[in-house]
Amino acid sequence: MIVPEKLDDNEAHVPLDFTTASSRIVGQQYSHWSVRYSYLVYLVGLIDAELGNLKHDLKAAEAAWRRANLQNFKAKYHADDAMWRNKKIKQLREKIAGLEATSTRYNGLLESYKALREAASREITRRTQERAPKD
Repeated sequence: MIVPEKLDDNEAHVPLDFTTASSRIVGQQYSHWSVRYSYLVYLVGLIDAELGNLKHDLKAAEAAWRRANLQNFKAKYHADDAMWRNKKIKQLREKIAGLEATSTRYNGLLESYKALREAASREITRRTQERAPKD
């Protein structure tokens, strides 16, 4: 799979009304937002895969900590409170929280990119259906 490291950060000009834009501009907008949408889907997939790995590592670290330290505590909730102070478990939880926040932001961007792509697509469809049929 070939995926760019990052996309060009040029400021995108989005017409407020696709009906007044030329067909070339509408096509460019459709391509522009389709590429960004596809790239963001790829990034979200990478983040979700990393989240899955980190959550697995966290469960394994918590289980290992409990096995090693549970006998030192009278109640499970005391052990769970102490577990939060473990450096490795704390780092894993912080990484997971950071990636979940990033995933939430990216999912919001996905929706906006998708909406812009679909708006351009609707305009292209409208224009092709309004043309007189060719004999």
